[in-house]
Amino acid sequence: MESDDILYVCITCKKNGEAVEPRPGKILYDNLKRLNSRMNIKPVKCLAGCSNGCTLSLTNKNKWTYVIGNLTPNQDEADILSGFTLYKKTRDGKIRFSERPAAFKKQSLARVPPENYMVVEDE
Repeated sequence: MESDDILYVCITCKKNGEAVEPRPGKILYDNLKRLNSRMNIKPVKCLAGCSNGCTLSLTNKNKWTYVIGNLTPNQDEADILSGFTLYKKTRDGKIRFSERPAAFKKQSLARVPPENYMVVEDE
């Protein structure tokens, strides 16, 4: 059974606006699947982060979703897998900033609340 935690990787992403084949996003996805085929890593066509390629999202309907961009194939895979492992271990999707891999600290584009989110005053 697959986890409800999903790592989506944009396979149409360009890097620095260059439309080369294979696309850098596809290379990133292929590398991640090769490094860990058991993780719930799925391709997606366009995360609308074109000016921030390569882009991915960590998602679960009951957790915060993160969108991370400006990733580099053959460089950021270890950070991505580490970050996804930390995300999977959380109850709410929030990874302590001090524990996040470098790519997740510096390249976070958005954080989206889960579908059951309720405002918490001391959050």
